[in-house]
Amino acid sequence: MKRAIGTRRLALWIGGTAIALLALATPASAHDATPRGTVSCSSDQQVVRWTVTNSQTGSGQDMSIVSATSTRGTVTGFPSKVAPGATARGTTTLPGDATGSVALTVHAHWNYDGYDLTQSSPAVSLGGNCGTPLPAVTTLGTFTAPGAIGVVGLVALGRRRRSAERSMS
Repeated sequence: MKRAIGTRRLALWIGGTAIALLALATPASAHDATPRGTVSCSSDQQVVRWTVTNSQTGSGQDMSIVSATSTRGTVTGFPSKVAPGATARGTTTLPGDATGSVALTVHAHWNYDGYDLTQSSPAVSLGGNCGTPLPAVTTLGTFTAPGAIGVVGLVALGRRRRSAERSMS
């Protein structure tokens, strides 16, 4: 006749198994580079300003930026090391009429524990509306004719304006 396992013995077996599993489990990593981007117009270009933040805050937990690549254009300005808890900044400059989206992928490394991370930012939408504004029009005068009223204008384009004004005199 088989004997049933006692309640105490079963509880010890379950507890021992749980302790063994916890001892073998690897700790979760809290490393994060948090890449983010925002876009704005500068003259007739779109400038994407990127940030990368070192999530580690302990002394000596510097993060190295091994690479920072954009899905469009070139990334400039990031330092090679980011202090614990600090934020680094870089930029990508794109044509003013570019549309769609752009994202940043960062490969980071922490020397103190050898941890490597590749992380991408959320996509940043490009508006495509940072182009050259339309040239200004200077009104030179108005005229009337039977059944019509008109305006004589001149587009201001530097040297051409002066020669056009002379030829109209």
